[in-house]
Amino acid sequence: MIPKTTKFVDSDRKLLIEEIEKIQGVKLESIKPSRKLFKASNGLFYLISGGTEDWHGINENIMKQLYELQAIKDENVFMIAKKYRTQMDICVGSLSVFLSNKNKLVKTQKGSYQFHSVLTEDGLYLEEIPELYC
Repeated sequence: MIPKTTKFVDSDRKLLIEEIEKIQGVKLESIKPSRKLFKASNGLFYLISGGTEDWHGINENIMKQLYELQAIKDENVFMIAKKYRTQMDICVGSLSVFLSNKNKLVKTQKGSYQFHSVLTEDGLYLEEIPELYC
């Protein structure tokens, strides 16, 4: 296995966004103040979480914003990127499945939500939400 680097940094996020735009044929626009939430030129919303480890977190404000956006359009995109030294695995799933199972996520003392990704040989799922297979 390729050793992981220490962090998923802004330059990694920029590279990931460029790749998604190329693969999906869309332009992604950041929805401030979040660094994880984007609106695509085709109208879909993307929640993009990246990291070098299996743990991910989303703050409560982003989760509230996601519910508002989900009401606008049913099917949106949940995406996780796992960074290694020389590559990134990009896994895509349903944001509506993620949001409909929010009660299964661990909630921190500060109100944020956390979850763990489990990489398999042909995709990824969330430990807390196995129904969300990416």
